[in-house]
Amino acid sequence: MRKIFSTIVLASVFLAAVNVFAGPEKLRRPVGFVSDTAGIISSDVERSLNNLLTEAERKSSAEIAVVTVKSLDGLNIDDYANRLFELWGIGKKGKDNGVLFLVAVNDRKMRIEVGYGLEGALTDGTAGQIRDQFVLPAFKTGQYSKGIMDGTYGILGVVGREYNVDLLSYGGVSAQRYVVQKRSPAGELLRFLFFLIFVILFGGRGFFFPFLFGTYFGRSRYWSGGGYYRGGSSFSSGFGGGFSGFGGGMSGGGGASGGWEIF
Repeated sequence: MRKIFSTIVLASVFLAAVNVFAGPEKLRRPVGFVSDTAGIISSDVERSLNNLLTEAERKSSAEIAVVTVKSLDGLNIDDYANRLFELWGIGKKGKDNGVLFLVAVNDRKMRIEVGYGLEGALTDGTAGQIRDQFVLPAFKTGQYSKGIMDGTYGILGVVGREYNVDLLSYGGVSAQRYVVQKRSPAGELLRFLFFLIFVILFGGRGFFFPFLFGTYFGRSRYWSGGGYYRGGSSFSSGFGGGFSGFGGGMSGGGGASGGWEIF
């Protein structure tokens, strides 16, 4: 009996240890604005993006993190991104102006997670446009460096417009190619009416009211269980190459996720 009890205790300790080091927690700390732990970004693209994002932070104060992982460790992409955003504190504290561009290559999932302070500019719909227009077409043909580069440029175009600065010219990029057009007020109204009718017809419990109010009435937060979750933690430490860590920003859970198949 004592032997069985000891075995159960040891198994519990082992499982707890696995959980501690699974998911985003195992990444521990960023190595720069680009953390390519999956090894899918070419060295020249990684170097260019790090330089571009460093300059973007200097000119706008916004912090954009590009992260690749091999696996989501059984989590869904939204949970993983939200936890990683909280762990690293992407964005400036008090401004919450961070963006996380996460790619899980083996799961074939990606997400653009938006800081609370940028959700008015980089809305769920705009993040979805960047995903569909710049990221997924390249990913579907196995061009991960191109998809990550183009997706990051799309994000920079939107963030630059919010801060009224050009965040693309530093890298010699044609800004016009990466302009994501804002949807017209009439189009947004039609989308709102569609979702309102959907809620009325099929019920507004559970997912639908949080989604509706999060998307169309102010901030979009992450819905978990019985309430809204707004993560965040301060993380600032010294790293090589001049990168000094992120500033302690928080995510409201807004953004866009997606998946792809290789053709």
